[in-house]
Amino acid sequence: MSAHQYCLESGAADGNCRLCVPLPSPGEFFKVPERELLEGIEKRMTLASAKLEPILSVLVGLLEENKLRCAIDFRVKSLGSIHFKMLIKARPPEKIYDLLGIRFIVDSAEDCYRLANLLHMEFDFVASEFDDYIAKPKNNYRSLHTVLKWDEETAFEVQIRTQKMHEDAERGSVSHWQYKIGLLQHVPGFT
Repeated sequence: MSAHQYCLESGAADGNCRLCVPLPSPGEFFKVPERELLEGIEKRMTLASAKLEPILSVLVGLLEENKLRCAIDFRVKSLGSIHFKMLIKARPPEKIYDLLGIRFIVDSAEDCYRLANLLHMEFDFVASEFDDYIAKPKNNYRSLHTVLKWDEETAFEVQIRTQKMHEDAERGSVSHWQYKIGLLQHVPGFT
């Protein structure tokens, strides 16, 4: 298998802390022509990106209507992150639900559950993708995760947490880059 590089960054202010690892080509891994696979992913990314603004508009309206205070952060997943997730989860691109990611930072754990309930009443959701890491923390990581459906083509991941949970996830012992380093042991061919 030909190698692709996937780089993890710690988010350190100096930007010097990076770990780059070789990964197998997703085309070879999924037995699909690389160009066809990448074109499909890029098409989904473009479609998802175009829907971000209307999704955020609906979400802000829902928050205002229910008088729920929170900060919202969002991102479009990078091609490298999609590649990485396809390999660690052994999922084809159409089963990667978090091309769009939206994070809500609320005041309390109670508000986390309140917001998740509101979102599940407003949107269809993928039941198998709901994770309650508040009730059952994963290696001290605490957050609610769910995947909501905007339409038949577009699903987006939502993370809901408090400011303290967010700080722990970003800078503490459960920081995202340390989590991803741990996932590398599950990548086929990675040693």
